[in-house]
Amino acid sequence: MVQLFACYAFTLGPVTFYRGYTYFYEIETNGIILWSLLTYGMLFFPMGVLAVIMFDSVNGLNPVLLIRSISGTLVQYCGLVILFYGLSILFAIVRAFLVPVMTQRGIISSMFFAYLFFHIFTIYALLILGHLLGRFYWKYQEKLNWEV
Repeated sequence: MVQLFACYAFTLGPVTFYRGYTYFYEIETNGIILWSLLTYGMLFFPMGVLAVIMFDSVNGLNPVLLIRSISGTLVQYCGLVILFYGLSILFAIVRAFLVPVMTQRGIISSMFFAYLFFHIFTIYALLILGHLLGRFYWKYQEKLNWEV
């Protein structure tokens, strides 16, 4: 869990810090800074998670390793990133609309079961995304040249 938090802090931490800074100091958010930090985080997060898991260390967050790995599989990795975040958005939309509809129509009788269903659905989505990362490594391990 600490290693995954390190991946988040390294890749998506700057955009989180920037959003928190602009919120607490009531500063207008600069769109260019926000979107460039978010693009950086979204581009490096999947490869960072994969590298940290495969190396079993935060040494997988070495920027040289990440950039070399991404450049070696650029077209395929861009497809993976688009699929990764496209599915994430799809799961978030389905989750946001499914739980209220199920509680309104009486399919789920209480908010406890809606909460439970929400977490089961989230775990299932994370398993699918983890499977996609694993298949990417399995298919392109020669191009990544990590020698784990």
